[in-house]
Formats: sequence, C-alpha cells, structure tokens
Amino acid sequence: MTEFLAYVIFPIVLFLLIRAAKAASKEERRREIEREEEERKQYERERIEDEKKRIRRKKQMFGLEKDKA
Repeated sequence: MTEFLAYVIFPIVLFLLIRAAKAASKEERRREIEREEEERKQYERERIEDEKKRIRRKKQMFGLEKDKA
C-alpha cells in the first residue's frame, strides 16, 4: 500500500498541486498586467488634461482666449 501511495498517488497529487500553483501564478500576473495598463491609461489621461490646462492658462495670459462671461 505504501508503494502504491509513493509511486502512484503522490506523483499525481504533486503534479496537480504544481499545475494549480502555475495557474494561480498566471492569473495573478494577468491581473497585475491589467492593473498596470489601467494605471498607465489613467496617467495618460491626467497628463493630457494637465497639458490642456497649461495651454488654456497660457492663452489666457496672452489674452488669446475669449472671456466666457
């Protein structure tokens, strides 16, 4: 019985555990990549908005933008 456990059951269980760990690792990496991509998109949106504000302020300084009153 112990030989059966040692040579048949243990390798199967070990294989399944390794496989589950790899799947969990891949899923975690996928989530990490998605999170990084979302952060990058947010940064780009903020950078574009900041650039628009800078240009708007520059136009106002030189009187190029009409007053919105």
